[in-house]
Amino acid sequence: MFLGVLMIHVLTVSVFVGTAVMIDLRLLGRTMTHVPASQVIARLLPWSEAGFVVMVVTGTLLFYASPLARYREHVLPHENGGARDGAHQRLAVPPDGVSPGR
Repeated sequence: MFLGVLMIHVLTVSVFVGTAVMIDLRLLGRTMTHVPASQVIARLLPWSEAGFVVMVVTGTLLFYASPLARYREHVLPHENGGARDGAHQRLAVPPDGVSPGR
């Protein structure tokens, strides 16, 4: 399920960016000069809006997929089997707030 949502998210990012680039290039007069800009915008804007909406929804789903696991992975790496060599201790802030060696 996660990979499916991720795939849809990447595809909608591509749709959103692609339509925005096409509209910008038309407004700059670089492409589709034989088609009025208003017609290009009218045809591409619904795709851009739909891509944006789906991108926001899938991005929210990806963000909230497993926040506790991601928190533990980055903040408490020793609990997930990583950084058992003490590397996590070098990132810790001591109680007095002064980093060692400074």
